[in-house]
Amino acid sequence: MRAIDNFRLTGEVVWLTWDSFRYQVIVKSFIADYYSPWWISYQIVCMIAHQDGAADLQTLALSALVSADFAEAVAAASGTSIQLGSLQAALSSTNALTAGTSDRAQALATVASSRVAIGLQITAQSAVLALPFGASSAVSAYGSALQSTVASAGALAAAVNTNAYVGRIGSRLSA
Repeated sequence: MRAIDNFRLTGEVVWLTWDSFRYQVIVKSFIADYYSPWWISYQIVCMIAHQDGAADLQTLALSALVSADFAEAVAAASGTSIQLGSLQAALSSTNALTAGTSDRAQALATVASSRVAIGLQITAQSAVLALPFGASSAVSAYGSALQSTVASAGALAAAVNTNAYVGRIGSRLSA
């Protein structure tokens, strides 16, 4: 009885096992009712400190934030040639949100390679927009040149926006 009360006093994480159940717990309260040296009824309240398969609040919050950022990245990239399928697969792996795992390292590597590909899109669209507008074109070609410039500006904005969301996913995973 003293050992159990000491667990309560110290807040030590201990194993609680019965039947087929096994949990790491902290003894929250302990009440002993002494009848005799060989009969002491008691009441114990425990808090589960760790349970395999249960996500902690930090992981749940990270999952929600990463999912929201990924959804925004997909929305920003829609209508462009930016591909985010490999990033989605990496983020969907079992331990992508668990620090120190190979799944997380792979997710971070995929974020980096996605940002490189998006960076190439930004560079390409920036180069198109840097060209002088219609300097050597006939007036009749201005309409298509203008449409091309507007499309490039839209693609550039989408790529920059997508890059920001993918970058934020990487920052969240790194933190």
